[in-house]
Amino acid sequence: MKLHKMLITISFLLIASLAFAEGKYSGKSDYSNKHMKFMNDLDKMQTKLNLTNNQVNNIKKVNSNYEPKFQEQHKKMNPLRVELKQLMREENLDTKKIRAKLVEISNIEVDRKMLAIEYRMEIQKNLTPDQKKQLAERKKSGDGKKGDGWKKDKKGK
Repeated sequence: MKLHKMLITISFLLIASLAFAEGKYSGKSDYSNKHMKFMNDLDKMQTKLNLTNNQVNNIKKVNSNYEPKFQEQHKKMNPLRVELKQLMREENLDTKKIRAKLVEISNIEVDRKMLAIEYRMEIQKNLTPDQKKQLAERKKSGDGKKGDGWKKDKKGK
């Protein structure tokens, strides 16, 4: 029975390692694709939401405050991913070490997601209720797919 459980655990870990090697855990910046894109779309945001100059300046301050925080999360994650790959390549897999590394990575992912939520909240503090509503509607556009929220509307705008 113990052998059966161990084989299942090893199978799970091997599958997880493939996800790390091929997917979003390959060391590529997940944060830059989402959060930095949002930060860099300030011109679109200004046009689509009709932001005032004061709002734009305030959002720029929020961006400059959060950009280093996102970069720090990214810097923490990369070495852990490399360490996990090394653990997964060992001839004799140490499931305790692998599990600990996965937990460490997961904790940073939670911190990164919480940072993203805080960032969005800070941005929204600078928006009017109508602008918040417009932003939410734009995020829903795209047939439920994740996007930058700035898809062309039905009028081609």
